[in-house]
Amino acid sequence: MPTILFRLTAVLHSSGLTILSLAPYVIAGSVVGEYLKTTSWIRLLHRGFNRRPAVSVAAASVIGAVSPLCTYGTVPVVLALYRTGAALPPLISFLAVSSMMNPQLFIMTWGGVGPEMAIARLASVLVFGVAFGLVMYKVPVAWVANPAISRSADDESCAAAQCDAGVHRSGSRARNDARGLALSVLRNFEFVGLYFVIGVIVGSAVEEFVPREWVVSALGQDRVLSVLLAAVMGIPLYACGGASIPVIRLLIEQGMSKSAALAYFIVGPATRVAPLMALMAVLRPGFLIAYVVALVAFACLIGLAYPAF
Repeated sequence: MPTILFRLTAVLHSSGLTILSLAPYVIAGSVVGEYLKTTSWIRLLHRGFNRRPAVSVAAASVIGAVSPLCTYGTVPVVLALYRTGAALPPLISFLAVSSMMNPQLFIMTWGGVGPEMAIARLASVLVFGVAFGLVMYKVPVAWVANPAISRSADDESCAAAQCDAGVHRSGSRARNDARGLALSVLRNFEFVGLYFVIGVIVGSAVEEFVPREWVVSALGQDRVLSVLLAAVMGIPLYACGGASIPVIRLLIEQGMSKSAALAYFIVGPATRVAPLMALMAVLRPGFLIAYVVALVAFACLIGLAYPAF
């Protein structure tokens, strides 16, 4: 029977190896995410959000997936665009997708869990964004938008000018300031890296202390039950992409089905308490509840349809 000290040493050894293997992807994700902030990608939002419904929500979903901003960064952009007259459904698609996927998460998933999971995760998020956005065209705006949001003419012209000019100035300044970009990457890496290291250690501890048969029994055998359990687990347990990826990687190695992992990856990032609280600046609380229910149901369907076992 291994001693506790021996097991803790094994956890640290396993964690070190995992950190060395995944660190390049965390660094690459930080660089890509921060670089995109120096571009004028937000201008695409103005061009695509008031076209035909299918085109608008598709464009909003794609831009949301490549958006380097967290939920706190996207909410002010959405508020400004809504006040300039942008249709609400594509804005909802943009908010939903940007909270579930970004370039950094894609790169980290690719390196941590594999290309297949990264592509499946991205495709699932885009499908949800488009489908949910199209449904929103059938829902009255009064049921969705926070009534505190106004769309006065003065707000529209001011918000449009500030948003466009602000993006242009910040993009030009950042493009000409390599030092500022490097500092931003460093700050991003420090934040993500902390949760990444914590996640690696937790994952290694799970691998060492949690019997493999428990994981297989709960998340690997009964496909329907494992997918539903993983989707529901994503609501309270998902903390950060940097922490979740190494944990899920080790759980998959222990027997967790990839269908369950995909369901967890879909629900988790979009249902953290902090982003949901930020979304309340734009959306009604009742609609947020319906959004979470729809997301869990979608994650279960996608997980069950996922061809990998």
